[in-house]
Amino acid sequence: MNMDYINKKLQEMLSEHRYQHSLGTAIEAKKLAERYHSDQDKAYLAGLLHDCAKSLSKEQMKELLNDEGYSEEFLSCKTVMHAPAGEKLAEREFEITDADILHSIRYHCYGKEDMSLLEKIIYVADKIEPSRQYNGIDELRKLAYENLDKALLVFISHSIKTLTEQNRYLYENTIRAKKYYDDMVENKGKL
Repeated sequence: MNMDYINKKLQEMLSEHRYQHSLGTAIEAKKLAERYHSDQDKAYLAGLLHDCAKSLSKEQMKELLNDEGYSEEFLSCKTVMHAPAGEKLAEREFEITDADILHSIRYHCYGKEDMSLLEKIIYVADKIEPSRQYNGIDELRKLAYENLDKALLVFISHSIKTLTEQNRYLYENTIRAKKYYDDMVENKGKL
């Protein structure tokens, strides 16, 4: 894996702001991977590439997804569509073949039920990387290093609340993910 090539290509593809966010996510993902005994190199790479498709047009994203059966509503929302498009772009442009890295890119913005450790790490790292500044971020960063699953549930719940309040598209995977992690807390006490 040629990290120089990946960094150079990402800098060409993304705005400076988005590239810096990607670097921050990669660094945060590596720290979370260390904390939770996951592969730090995979976490760094997935974090670096998680938004690789963010600057593409809606048409380019649709082309990457190649009619995979997504609804028209899904395909009209770049904010959600960039994640699976990023998975495809990472595979084609950066020759990533590791399924866990690819899936972490796919699910980083809307989640899913029963996420892998790396998927959780990338989802949370994206929300707490150093350039993110909002009310309560310090507490959420602390929570992420104390209990990754609880942090994940907080971010999923917040995402649903925000999207609902703003009357924006809410992908069903996010709703199912919240139910799954709510059930874990209520019924199994695993979190």
